[in-house]
Amino acid sequence: MALITSSTLIAAAAVSTTHSTAIALALPLTALLGNYARFSNQGLYASSTALFVLTYGTCSATDIRPPYPDPH
Repeated sequence: MALITSSTLIAAAAVSTTHSTAIALALPLTALLGNYARFSNQGLYASSTALFVLTYGTCSATDIRPPYPDPH
């Protein structure tokens, strides 16, 4: 859980500081974090979590809310 949380925070920090080069900043950092021996097999999820956060972008309440039924 700590690995996924830290990867998400690294990706979010990279986006907030460098919009256009966030992938170049976040992926090497999370790859290094994922190679830490304590995480063993789960280290692969560090970079993939960061990549998901970077490629998804943002969402708003209108993206999540179900559509209203048609009144007619």
